[in-house]
Amino acid sequence: MGWFLRSLLGSVVWLLALPTQAGIADDISLPVFKEMRFSRDSIALVSPHGVYKIGRKPGIAEPIDQQILSKEFIESNSPKVGILRASNGDDIIGDRWVVSDGTVFESRLGYCDEGVEIALQFWKNGHPLETFLDKCDRVSALAVVNRQLWLGSVSPGEWGDGPGTGVHVLSLHKGRLLVQMLPKMDLADGFVQFIQGDPIRNDVWIATRTALHRIHQFKVVSRWYVSEQFSSSGKVTYEFSFKPRQSSPWAIFARATGITEPTNPVWKQLQDQPKLLDRLRFAYDEEGFFFSVDGLKLELIDQPDDLLPTNPPATWPKDFDWLMSALMSTLRQTPSMDGAKLPETTFMALRQLCFFKDPRVVPFVLDWQRKHSSGGNLEWAVDKCLGLQRQLLRVP
Repeated sequence: MGWFLRSLLGSVVWLLALPTQAGIADDISLPVFKEMRFSRDSIALVSPHGVYKIGRKPGIAEPIDQQILSKEFIESNSPKVGILRASNGDDIIGDRWVVSDGTVFESRLGYCDEGVEIALQFWKNGHPLETFLDKCDRVSALAVVNRQLWLGSVSPGEWGDGPGTGVHVLSLHKGRLLVQMLPKMDLADGFVQFIQGDPIRNDVWIATRTALHRIHQFKVVSRWYVSEQFSSSGKVTYEFSFKPRQSSPWAIFARATGITEPTNPVWKQLQDQPKLLDRLRFAYDEEGFFFSVDGLKLELIDQPDDLLPTNPPATWPKDFDWLMSALMSTLRQTPSMDGAKLPETTFMALRQLCFFKDPRVVPFVLDWQRKHSSGGNLEWAVDKCLGLQRQLLRVP
């Protein structure tokens, strides 16, 4: 499957299915890293799911808290990132960066899809600046390092981003193109997430969807491929290696559902029985309720026929009671939402629980809803869950 079809289906339908052991593609999409910070001996990576510390060589990244991040690592000089709105003040048409010296860069994203063609536009302090990127690209990352402007890209589409041109380095003063770094040649892929200068070693780091790249004097001197794994303590974490490594599907599932306690016996069963995945088939409904969030997307599957809806809907096997208990335990620990939108991990755990054909599910969900307030998307989510349960249990 090409990237566009995977992006299309993965965006239109939030896939519930777990990845099969044989079906993890090379371009698995991991959670976005937003920032890097540096110390003499270590690197800190900031993602939406936490902060992680790793040495100056590939290996397992260990979770750390904000206090350690502030104490041990130099504060980032990354630009402040905002959005660029149309003249009506509502429509988002691009991005805006303010760097440490006050220079403002703005970009209107390019778009060439569904019969529409809008060329990329870029400004420095209100003056047009040529990026030399493809006209259909969006500037997805920006950094100013040693008076050079580094620009990363992706290619926007109707249902998600595709690979962009790569990374272009320009002279900040004259705007001259100095270097091009191309996907599949210099970079592991064309989905550039961020670019960050390392003030300690005078390197530049580029994060793409699948790897971190250390750049020295405009050359890629090392490439760290990233995957999601379980650490020795049983926690979900990232592992970096010089060669691509398949992520653990169960680690992805653990992170997506929020079942992250290393003492939970569920993970020993999961890790001891990796072939359990081969037994599972899942279905989705037309409204997209029973699809997953981050990390469990169609890129993980190379068997599209396995994703076709089944009638009746597929369910977890009966001997997965231990997983049902783990999901219930996770949901019990969720604080009251007070009308707020459900966190993604809570939403995912609820959906997975609702695919158990078990009379204990409905009483649990109703009691859980009563204790966790209402509003937001909770009532809608519970209603969808109860509808599926009526179908599974053949209740009118």
